Amino acid sequence: RPTPATPYAYVKVAEGCDKGCTFCAIPQFRGAQRSRAPVNIREEIAGLCAAGVGEIVLVAQDLAAFGRDIDAPGGIVDLLRFVGDVEGLRRLRLLYLYPREVSDALIEEMAGNPVIAPYFDLSLQHAAGALLRAMRRPGDGERHLDLISRIRTAAPQAALRSSFIV
Repeated sequence: RPTPATPYAYVKVAEGCDKGCTFCAIPQFRGAQRSRAPVNIREEIAGLCAAGVGEIVLVAQDLAAFGRDIDAPGGIVDLLRFVGDVEGLRRLRLLYLYPREVSDALIEEMAGNPVIAPYFDLSLQHAAGALLRAMRRPGDGERHLDLISRIRTAAPQAALRSSFIV
C-alpha cells in the first residue's frame, strides 16, 4: 500500500443537495442528494486507515441529511457509529452541517464519541430572519443562538465555524 501524502483524507458520503437556497447552484449542477451506501463508506475509510491515514474528514453538501434518500434509519448518527471503530481511525471530522439538520442526537454523538472531532462546521449564512427567508433558508439569529447553546451545553470545548453572506 502506498503511504498517504497527508495524515488525513476526505471521504465524500453524499453528492448533491435537496435544499433550494436562492444563492446556491449546487442542486442545479450536482442534482438532488444521493447518499452512498454505509458499507461502501466504511470500506473506503478502512482502506485509507490501513494505508496510514489517521483522520477522516466526512464531506457532503448537506452532511447532516445523510441517508434520507436511501432510507438509512439512523442517518448520519448511525453512520458515525458504524464507521467510528474502523481499525487505525483516530479522528473523524464532519464538514458542512446545515443548521436545521443538526439534531440533538447528532450533537450528543459528536460530543460524546471520542473519535469525532468536537468541531461543528455550521452553514449559518446570516442571522436576520427576513434575509434568511429571502435566501429560502429557515431560522434566524435566535434559532442560531439556540443551536449554538445546545452545542455548548453538550460540548463546551467544541470549535464552531461558519460562513456568512454580508
